[in-house]
Amino acid sequence: MSLTLTRADLEDEVGRALGYGRGSLTGDTLEDVTVCIERGLRQFYTPEPLQGERTSHRWSFLRTVESLDTHAPSVEEAATLASTTTFNSFAGFLTTDVDSISHISITTSAGVTTKHLVTGYDSGTGTNGTWTFSPAHANSSGSHTVKFFYNGTYALPTAFAGIDGPMTYDTFYGTDPNLADQTIEITSEAKLRDMSQYLEDRDDKPRVAAIFQTGATGNDGSSARIAFYPIPDAVYRLKYTQINEPANITGGSHVPLGGSLHSETILASCLAIAEQFFIPNSPHGYQESYRRRLAASVELDRQAIRSEVLGYNSDPSVIGSLNRFQHPRLSRYIQDNSVTINGVQY
Repeated sequence: MSLTLTRADLEDEVGRALGYGRGSLTGDTLEDVTVCIERGLRQFYTPEPLQGERTSHRWSFLRTVESLDTHAPSVEEAATLASTTTFNSFAGFLTTDVDSISHISITTSAGVTTKHLVTGYDSGTGTNGTWTFSPAHANSSGSHTVKFFYNGTYALPTAFAGIDGPMTYDTFYGTDPNLADQTIEITSEAKLRDMSQYLEDRDDKPRVAAIFQTGATGNDGSSARIAFYPIPDAVYRLKYTQINEPANITGGSHVPLGGSLHSETILASCLAIAEQFFIPNSPHGYQESYRRRLAASVELDRQAIRSEVLGYNSDPSVIGSLNRFQHPRLSRYIQDNSVTINGVQY
């Protein structure tokens, strides 16, 4: 039997606290309980800083290790564009990562190439969408090669709420092992745009990235995107720690993130909301109980991810034999034989 509280368990406990009893909630009573649960979950997932602290705790269970595969800067498609007039659109061809395409080039059978800015993509109702571009392409029916150019941006998962730390290259995926000592730092979108405008190496191994919102939902169903500079010049698999936005729990058997270890704190948060908004002059002290439970949960979560290793402790005479570790990122763990605590070096 699981010790994790389900949505149904939370409804029973909040309903009892509000005087509605357990089970069979309908109408206004169900709405009141739902408000308490949903606001209680938000309060728990994004807590206020604990007393004496300046920042909110970030739960470890809201962070997952994810990967993102880049693609080459362009892809070619052989096509037959039959037209007797000038045209500025065509159907078919590339149907994935369409929000990452910035412009195209069209090469005729005579070897004449023209470049065009992509102005839109309509997925339509069939299997092939319609691309529109500017300026229009002159009449030249027959065999063509259409090259699609990527702009270095990629869709992020719908649950994406941020990145914790830099991105790294997954060298086990076949990437150049020399990239093992390189990271991709996260910067602002404005700074990345400034770099891409004034620096010359537009296609290369990415060194910086920026997160931005598209505003409206894109064709891929995500509003958060990541841009790289330089634009990836090849296929790379990148690893990163993603901060996730927790989903609401609606079904009776659904359980909130945090599991059994934090179930009592989640319940206390829901009861604190009930006391704050629905139980005036409450004698139960639910809000104070939540503050105590929250402090305990934060400490428990910190213990789960706290490092117990201060550094690599070894005989300095063997360091020279660890040549395979001699690169910048690992040297701080292998070569430094001392630690400093409160200003004293040991």
